[in-house]
Amino acid sequence: RSRGLGDVYKRQHLQLYLKDGFDAKQFVIGDGLPAPAGTGKNVLYAFNGEYANFISVLKEYYPGGKQEIYYDSNNKNRVSHFFYRVSPEEVDERASYRLKNGLSAEYTDGRKRVKRTDPMIFFDWNNLPTPTGGNYFKARWTGSIKVDRPGRHTFSVQTWDFVDLTINGKKVISRDASQYYHNASVMLNQGDNEIIIDYETRNYYRIRLYWQKPGGQDELVPYEALIPYLPAAGKR
Repeated sequence: RSRGLGDVYKRQHLQLYLKDGFDAKQFVIGDGLPAPAGTGKNVLYAFNGEYANFISVLKEYYPGGKQEIYYDSNNKNRVSHFFYRVSPEEVDERASYRLKNGLSAEYTDGRKRVKRTDPMIFFDWNNLPTPTGGNYFKARWTGSIKVDRPGRHTFSVQTWDFVDLTINGKKVISRDASQYYHNASVMLNQGDNEIIIDYETRNYYRIRLYWQKPGGQDELVPYEALIPYLPAAGKR
């Protein structure tokens, strides 16, 4: 669906905006890259501060882009929203680029299957098209989480839908859709740690993956810490 750019300030979703038009196409992480090529239009990504981690993804995908930061008028230390502008030349040039990080994703609804790399687990499909186009679907994300310092990490999966989280072959969160916050404390090794997330829609269409590193604060698991599964190499 399309909305005016003014709605960027009102919605809690990312929005993709073609600068020489007047509509903003709303999307979720995973669906916004690459931007439509061959249009001859500048592209403007606009999103609120909640999606700050997406900036590093855009900078890798479109290194020539221009970032703008806007702050809350009532709190000058709080980011209100970001703009990231990309030229039509770079949109065309980077149309076939593939992300280096993220998790390998496979979506299925029993009839259609979609495979791609998702930069992070931070989705809200409520009232938006799902990857398979249907209301019901399953998803599996596979890959690894890279840790610089070993120790106990606390994971939090936020969803009302069904979810399993498996770390290094051990299922640490399982299925329960009776609560929104699903937490697990896990010892991670230095280097790569295998991760599998199995997700099934119930009626919420939203899932987010956070962690708390030793001595750190709760934060979204960042793009840079995720490594997709590489089936051709037989490793992650």
